[in-house]
Amino acid sequence: MGCIQSLVGCIQSLVGGGGGGGCGGSGCRNQEQPPESGTDLISSLPDTTLTTIISLLPTRDGARTQAVATRWRHLWRAAPLNLCDDDIPWRMSSGDVVSRVLSAHRGPVRRLSLGWRSWSGRYPDLDAWLRSPAFDGLQELELWHGFARPAPMPPAAFRLSAS
Repeated sequence: MGCIQSLVGCIQSLVGGGGGGGCGGSGCRNQEQPPESGTDLISSLPDTTLTTIISLLPTRDGARTQAVATRWRHLWRAAPLNLCDDDIPWRMSSGDVVSRVLSAHRGPVRRLSLGWRSWSGRYPDLDAWLRSPAFDGLQELELWHGFARPAPMPPAAFRLSAS
């Protein structure tokens, strides 16, 4: 059995409450009969599990899951977004890409990690992005500035504070 099938077995045992298979201390060991070749086990998982998995993927890979199957098309847009500009090639204008991703993604934002090139000169955009209702449940915010003089935080960043 391949690694992907082992991973699927682990996920299924966690979601389904376990039967004979599952994740053991030394790795995944599926005690059941291996599935037939070509069986799509991942798509049988509930949407909530799939959106959790998708939210842990890099932005580009998460967006690509829309092409897996018709059932998957809505999942990326509903999954909590993990947006990190490390995933954006340097030749692209990362601020424009961030704007496009945020407008295409309808779900909440779980993590936003941006370097200077994404928000340099786009301070009003950054402030507007952070004011969006999609950021209400933001769990991680990382804005790095490099070695230059530190920039002030956008005012909208303070609305995300618990205190």
